[in-house]
Amino acid sequence: RINVVSDIDFDQPITMSYMANVVISSSTGAVLTGSTIDHDSVDKGGLFHIKDASDVTFTGLGFKSGSVTSKGGCLFAEGSNVEVEDVDFTECIAYDEYWEEGGGMYLSSSTASITGASFTSCTALTGGGIYLSSL
Repeated sequence: RINVVSDIDFDQPITMSYMANVVISSSTGAVLTGSTIDHDSVDKGGLFHIKDASDVTFTGLGFKSGSVTSKGGCLFAEGSNVEVEDVDFTECIAYDEYWEEGGGMYLSSSTASITGASFTSCTALTGGGIYLSSL
C-alpha cells in the first residue's frame, strides 16, 4: 500500500507488471502530474502503464497532464484489473495522427471498477475520458 501525502510531478511514467493487490491512495487529494515527461516518447500510459495480470487500486488522487502519442493519456491498462475511486483526471491527452484513444484512461482486455471519478478537459480522437477495448 502506498499513501501519497503531497503532489508529485513525474519525469517518467510508471509501469506495473505482474503486481498483485497494489493500492495507491491519498487522504489529502494529492495530484500526480506528468508535466515534465517527454510525451512524444510515451505511446501508452502517460502516468501509469498497468499490464500482465496486475491488480491495482487508485483512490483519492488527482491525475493531471498525462499525455501520450497513442493510448491512455494518464492511465493505460492491459490484461489487468483496475479500481479507480474518487480520482480526478484533468488535462489528460492522447494525441497522434491515427490512434488517439482514451484521453484519461484506456482499458484493453481489462476489468475495471470506476466510482466517483471525474474527467475534465481530457481529449482524444475517440474516448476523451475512457476508451474500452477487448483486444
